[in-house]
Amino acid sequence: MRGKHWFGVIRLAFQCIGVVFGDLDTSHLYVLTSTFPNGIQDPDNILGVLSVIIYSILTITVGKYIFMVLSANNNGD
Repeated sequence: MRGKHWFGVIRLAFQCIGVVFGDLDTSHLYVLTSTFPNGIQDPDNILGVLSVIIYSILTITVGKYIFMVLSANNNGD
């Protein structure tokens, strides 16, 4: 029973990310302009920054889908 309590707390804490940071999906787009304040020194840095942005969007979206949508249950239906 104690293990289920901690799982519920962790799940609620993860769901609060979207409530506290409501603009979480669009804030990644603003990161690109603030990443290179002195200009682009190496073209490989662009690929690195874009991959971090894409991976973070995918991780948050897929993680929230797994925890919230897949755990939704209408009494077994």
